[in-house]
Amino acid sequence: RSGTPLDSRHRTPPRAMSFIEGLKAIPADLAAVPTREGKMRRAGQLAKIVLDEFTGVLKMVPYGIRAMRTHRSLPDARAPAGRDGVSIARDVRYADAPRAVMDIYLPRGVSIDDAARAVSETVSETVSESTTTATPRDSSPADDKLPVALFVHGGVWAVGEKWQFAPMASRLAEEGVVTCVATYTLFPKARADTMWREVSDAITWTFDNVNRYGGDADRVTLLGHSAGAHICSMALLHRCGVTSDVADVADITGVDRRQPKCYVGLCGVYDVARHYDYEDSRGVALVSTMGRCMGGVGGFERCSPLRVLRANAEVVGSNPAFQICADADAEERMKRERAEAEAAAAAAAA
Repeated sequence: RSGTPLDSRHRTPPRAMSFIEGLKAIPADLAAVPTREGKMRRAGQLAKIVLDEFTGVLKMVPYGIRAMRTHRSLPDARAPAGRDGVSIARDVRYADAPRAVMDIYLPRGVSIDDAARAVSETVSETVSESTTTATPRDSSPADDKLPVALFVHGGVWAVGEKWQFAPMASRLAEEGVVTCVATYTLFPKARADTMWREVSDAITWTFDNVNRYGGDADRVTLLGHSAGAHICSMALLHRCGVTSDVADVADITGVDRRQPKCYVGLCGVYDVARHYDYEDSRGVALVSTMGRCMGGVGGFERCSPLRVLRANAEVVGSNPAFQICADADAEERMKRERAEAEAAAAAAAA
């Protein structure tokens, strides 16, 4: 493997990285203001934005402490003790990029066979580069396979760590769901198209390997939150062969076309241009990492799941995994048209 283990002593804290990326954009933001008085007003607005962000971080500290304690307290799935409750296989690599790893939360009774071990690279801080990692048991009957959740975190495309979602993942595992929490290369080291290709790799790895962790590859639910929902949506479209990074290439035979049984997007960005307008109305568009991560305004169209979906309705609509998206999109348009018609009628009556 070309990836190298990460060392937390040299890793930029997630929120610090977010602040750094925001601060990098401030000079360009101020340069766009033509007058001295305008620059002063804008500087005051930016100071308030930074203060609000910092206050939000402080409010999340208690949850962060709980999440980290949960992540650290769970027994290693390679240890026999892990069989008595929820256990975790940390930093399981799904691709070569340094951050292309996932944590896998195993329900009670699902264990790893100590006799079946294979040499595998890991980024875990608790083991050395030359460690061997356990190969999961692959002997459980098909009827005993459990449903699978593959979760992809958000974080403005620039922050986010697996451990932050340990309470959610461990709770799902308590309910009998094999839960994978994946991370990916963040901005500025990667742009959105790299992120969705890595998440597509995570989906493929899950299909090919989760059965060895007691999961059912035919019952994989993909979940994405915030920026993670955007990346997951684009990853699924990538697997349909309609995103710009594959649609412009004649040979797309190397793209895995398999889709999860279900996809749940939570608070995602599905129309980048529309969300950019929203950010602009709040005065944060230029300091936000979203526009830069998409490659600028010119990349908004090709990086918007909703627009890509609509532009390729004939191709994507034939895929059962996207039928619910097409139906929901049509229903949303009808609701919006009805609301506009009712508003127009009320205005005319007034």
